[in-house]
Amino acid sequence: MGKKKKKTSVGRKVVNAVIIVFCVLFIAMGGLMVWGHSALSSMYKPLSDGEIDDNNILPSGLTQEEVNAILPGAGDNLTDDLISDKDVYNILLVGADDDGNSDTMMLISIDNKHQKLKMTSFMRDTVVDIPGKNGIYRYKLNSSFNAGGVPLVIETIERNFGVNIDKYAEVNFECFRKVIDILGGVEVTLTESEVDYINERWHDGNPLTGGAGTYKLDSGKALVHARNRSSGMWDYGRTARQRDVIRATIEGFKNTDVVSMLRIAASMMPYVNTDMNPQELSQLIYKAPTYMNYEMEEFRIPTNNNVEEKTVQEFGGAVLIIPDIEQAREDLEDFIYNDIIPEGTMPSTTDRVRSGE
Repeated sequence: MGKKKKKTSVGRKVVNAVIIVFCVLFIAMGGLMVWGHSALSSMYKPLSDGEIDDNNILPSGLTQEEVNAILPGAGDNLTDDLISDKDVYNILLVGADDDGNSDTMMLISIDNKHQKLKMTSFMRDTVVDIPGKNGIYRYKLNSSFNAGGVPLVIETIERNFGVNIDKYAEVNFECFRKVIDILGGVEVTLTESEVDYINERWHDGNPLTGGAGTYKLDSGKALVHARNRSSGMWDYGRTARQRDVIRATIEGFKNTDVVSMLRIAASMMPYVNTDMNPQELSQLIYKAPTYMNYEMEEFRIPTNNNVEEKTVQEFGGAVLIIPDIEQAREDLEDFIYNDIIPEGTMPSTTDRVRSGE
């Protein structure tokens, strides 16, 4: 494992879960290789530096000096030394909605050394140092997306947490729904509170019944569940639910037939951007059946034992402050590269239901 300097150009891509890594297995069919190459080319968007609007980083009406009085230390936590490993491939997935917001920032690490798929959620209200166009700003991670799209998200995560991001993809939530529909739904384990939450917000004439348990969710219900931050543990719970849905989607792909794969590929094209070129995607796709049989593990930044929750009226709600950024970097390095799961990550909903919580 080595360290390398920050790349000067960071890409313009984002995502919600699994699509790029697992959706396009159809390419493995030799008879469709030419069509597949053309389809993959339509998703490829070269990297660019992008435009940063510093005015969109901080809350309206607040200056950095005023924010510094509340969140001191802007610029103190950035690093240019990034950890990388030839046996680990990191893909940043960011889910964007039609309003230009990102609810999901997740790093999918393909760990070939330990034969594992690792999912790391970055909570959007985490306080980070954001490298703006005209200076360093200290505010919520999600603001980096609002101000500079994925290029700024990439640079912000890399320079705060010291882990190299190899590739990225951007997926609109509408693509997420189409994929789940073609799969015929995904099986997700829910608490009773989560069942009630879905029933209150998704009225399709087919409510969930039976209390806590495992259900097959259609795309509408699955998306409501993935964005639920009300049924316990606030945003911590929401990121755990997102990982549950991603895990279920990956499981759904394992038994998908060729026709469904082609339908998924055709439906996803308008909604996906990635800096993986067709050749890189093809190599990834060829190996996808192997990757999908890797053991899956989950992590989250910040951890329960390295976070300070603070409600700030000027910010319109809570922020999550990481007291020890060096410990956070060490925890992330251990999880991705050293096959050590640090303490302090909320277990998945499935695990909580099985343990009777």
